[in-house]
Amino acid sequence: MTINISLNRKKQQGHILAISFFVALFAMLSITAFSMNTALVAQEKLKLDQAIEATALAVGLAGDNLQSNDYQAIADTYRNAFFTPEQRQRVTISVNPPATRGGNYTVGGELETRFFFSQSLQGNATRIAVESDVQVLKERERLEVSLVLDVSGSMASRMGVLKNSAKSFVSTLFDSQIDSEQVYISLVPFNHKVNIGNPRTGWTSGGHCVHAYRFENNQAAQHILDLPTGGNTLFKGSSDCNSSRLLPLSNDETTINNSLNALVDSGYTEIDNGLAWAWRTLAPQWQGQWQEVPGRPLLEKVKKVIVLFTDGEGYADSGVFNQVCQQLRTQTPIIEVFAIQFGSENTALKNCATDSQHYYLAGDTQTLQQAFQDIAEKVGFTLKLKRL
Repeated sequence: MTINISLNRKKQQGHILAISFFVALFAMLSITAFSMNTALVAQEKLKLDQAIEATALAVGLAGDNLQSNDYQAIADTYRNAFFTPEQRQRVTISVNPPATRGGNYTVGGELETRFFFSQSLQGNATRIAVESDVQVLKERERLEVSLVLDVSGSMASRMGVLKNSAKSFVSTLFDSQIDSEQVYISLVPFNHKVNIGNPRTGWTSGGHCVHAYRFENNQAAQHILDLPTGGNTLFKGSSDCNSSRLLPLSNDETTINNSLNALVDSGYTEIDNGLAWAWRTLAPQWQGQWQEVPGRPLLEKVKKVIVLFTDGEGYADSGVFNQVCQQLRTQTPIIEVFAIQFGSENTALKNCATDSQHYYLAGDTQTLQQAFQDIAEKVGFTLKLKRL
């Protein structure tokens, strides 16, 4: 009898051990599944957040003339970029457009993620919806822009479209301004020299047509911003240029358009002349030197932009041109450089632009006009993302 009792006890202990093993195994599997599920949800949520933010920024940079199908095309592009074909079946990204042109907008997305080792009573994998939403705030900035336009003789057949494209650019910026102090624009026409105007002949050793550099043998880039305080020895001047005159920064749209209408073509191309004088119209240390009318307040927080257009590849000094381009990226304040090349690609000009998104190659009238319009819609605001 005693032997039977011992055997029964051993059987009971064996059952208890087996049950304990399966309980422990189930707990381990549950912990593993929970960990894997948590990691999966976190990973897919991160990808959804990134895709939403990329979509939001792309919509803002695309400008204010998007149609409903354009919004969806951008959303689909980033959904395809961030997710695998299988995941795309479970992801939706949508854009709620701005109520008014240039206004704020929202971008939202939903991802239906799956759980490992988890099934419903019907045998289907358990799913959970993960959401991500951002609001995009388009904040208008104080803006100073220098339009640097090639008016060399090769532009004869394109002067009309250049003027119209530039005037459309100007109109877009002024139409979106908050107040009369928000947008200032200078105009720097150039060929092989720049006409700085008769009132400034005291800066030169001759007439009002000048090169980019102080000395006949040019100068290092860091001296480009030397102030015109040394009498008539600062720049070598002559009368060898056309009547297209430099216009200092102005917030008067009519004055700017009148200067654009007065542009004429002549001479040959030296791009660095235009770039250097554009920098001088924007540099804080040169403010007041131009006797700007109307004058502008000297503000610390102002976005400064150069928009340079040319159909040529000529330089007074290509080495100094490259130094100036580099210094524009590193000096304070930084000046953002957009470059538009008409015709074949210009590698030096492309490298001068702030990045590849700031360089436009225009092959015809339509792409030239579109380039100016795209830039106008990009420079007037800052995008800020707010998580909802």
